[in-house]
Amino acid sequence: MPAKARLPGGVCMRMLPADLTAIDLATPAREKALRSLGFAKSMYIMLHPEDARVRDEALATMAADALGRHQADPEALVRNALALDGHITVDDLRRSASNDAPARQLIEDIAKQSLSMVARDLFMPAGGFCSVASAKGISYVTQNAEVKFRDFIFAGVALCTLYTIASHNSDYIRGGASLNKVWFLLERECPVEGPKNDRQMKAIWSMSSPLPGSCSDRSARTSMSPSA
Repeated sequence: MPAKARLPGGVCMRMLPADLTAIDLATPAREKALRSLGFAKSMYIMLHPEDARVRDEALATMAADALGRHQADPEALVRNALALDGHITVDDLRRSASNDAPARQLIEDIAKQSLSMVARDLFMPAGGFCSVASAKGISYVTQNAEVKFRDFIFAGVALCTLYTIASHNSDYIRGGASLNKVWFLLERECPVEGPKNDRQMKAIWSMSSPLPGSCSDRSARTSMSPSA
């Protein structure tokens, strides 16, 4: 479970995984793997910041799915990883071996190490098989994640719109920036897929907003004011 601290105003600050900034000068590949795992953990902290049980169930379910798919096809795992790295390919590995048998063994060894890291650093800390057994399945987890990420994107657009309004001279915008103005604008034209009425907008904002005070119009004015 991520560490958290309570800041003034009731704002909860969460500590992201240390692996996001992992440094391993002796083994750069391991450093990249740790950072990738840290990024995966961070996404699920964002998706389920207050519910550790649901977060663990989702993370364990996705990790189990990845383990199952890549155990059946280790070469695909290595090929995709090398493509992201951009330096060598599976064909390069094959050419570096004297024949196909050592190359196949090398690919399996690399895949085994990668899957071991996923199991050790993602799957087991999230509760392992117990969390998967309690979860609602891969379809539910992925659909829930899609909805939450869409909400995050909308909340980000709302925040940018609020900041844009606040950045204009108050002489041109009567009363300055407010969330009511944001809802008015986004109801009429929103650049991303999102809610269609202010009630839904306020609900998403209250769950996803980085500002204190949830959907309070007054708190948004204060947070965005030059003196804040």
